[in-house]
This record gives sequence, C-alpha cells and structure tokens, in this order.
Amino acid sequence: MQFHWVEDIELIERQNKECRLKSLKFVELSGFRGGTADVELATYLITNAPALEKITIDTRNPFYLGTPLDILDKEDGNAKECAKFLLTDRLPPAAELLIL
Repeated sequence: MQFHWVEDIELIERQNKECRLKSLKFVELSGFRGGTADVELATYLITNAPALEKITIDTRNPFYLGTPLDILDKEDGNAKECAKFLLTDRLPPAAELLIL
C-alpha cells in the first residue's frame, strides 16, 4: 500500500466532483426522516447528478416494513412534508421527485 501527499486537496475535490455522479439517473433514499443529514445527502445528490431522472424519498423505516410497527411509522407525515418543502425547488427541471 502506498500513500501520497496531496498538495492541493481542493483541486482534487473539484476534479472528482465534476465526474463523480455524471451518469447517476435514479436514486432511492430509504428511511428518510427529514434530519440534517438526510436533507444534505439528498441535496448533494440532486445538485451533483446532472443526468438525474428520478429521486425516490421513502420515509418509512426499512426495519418496520411488514411488521405491526409499520402502521405507526406511516402516520408520521413530517418527513414527507420536509422532503417536499426542502427538495422540490432544488430538482433539475427534468427530474421527478417521488415521496413515499
């Protein structure tokens, strides 16, 4: 294993950012609760994926699916409203936002 010192980390990050998500077309985020990390991740993907066609935000907890707790989890609409409010205006024109 070799390690190399990078003098200009910002330059490397800019170069990687340009091609990192250029072919990403579909994204599904499961367990979205509307917290800071959720919104930042979704915003990053929307902003940096120029070919994005559809992003699905699933607010259900993946651990509760198919259990009696799944019903309780569906009653919380805060995460859905948060996703709609914070992400709709940030979408590229051709991209679709689906909130479950």
